[in-house]
Amino acid sequence: MIFLIFLIIILIIIIWGFITDWNFVPFKNTDYYKKEKGICFFDIDGTLIDAVDDIDDIVQKCLDNNYGVGIITASGRTPKHLIKNNNKTESWVGEKLWNYMKDNNFITYNSATPILAGKMEFPEDYPAPYPKNSQGFCKGYAMMYYSKIKNIKPENIVLFDDQRQVVNDVKKFNPKLGAVLVDCKASHCKDGRNYPKLSVSIVDEWFKSK
Repeated sequence: MIFLIFLIIILIIIIWGFITDWNFVPFKNTDYYKKEKGICFFDIDGTLIDAVDDIDDIVQKCLDNNYGVGIITASGRTPKHLIKNNNKTESWVGEKLWNYMKDNNFITYNSATPILAGKMEFPEDYPAPYPKNSQGFCKGYAMMYYSKIKNIKPENIVLFDDQRQVVNDVKKFNPKLGAVLVDCKASHCKDGRNYPKLSVSIVDEWFKSK
């Protein structure tokens, strides 16, 4: 009888293992916790703030492609700056981006505060910020750091940013990384680039180009 119960328990474990891909930790949302293929990072100023589509719709496009989402900003914002006084997220953050970062302990949040992968702890080779290293190099480092800790291929990591120099320097840091230039309202955007602002279609175009 005991042996039979033991066999039943083993059988249940095996079946549950196949169902959950051997992930026995309960999860709240399968969209957030399934194995990531890659990640979409977004700059804030001039990118998320100037987006022409609803941020939740933009983020959902990444989630639908089995990509995580996060922020890499050259500003000094911390995650607390993404929340208004009424405890609601800023409109340019959206609920889905905020929830994804929060549910993952802000491992996908990076800023010039400095914060790397949600923490103020840095490897010895972390590049000193401007003027010693450009914003693009620092952002490229954050992208590759995430690549290493999550075992994601660099070509499956993309940054959407409104600064041409940032996009160029990310590609110089590692040519395999994705970097997409978007337009914005700031003075540095009025350079005749004629690029569209961040939108669902811009994100979709990047996925189709892979």
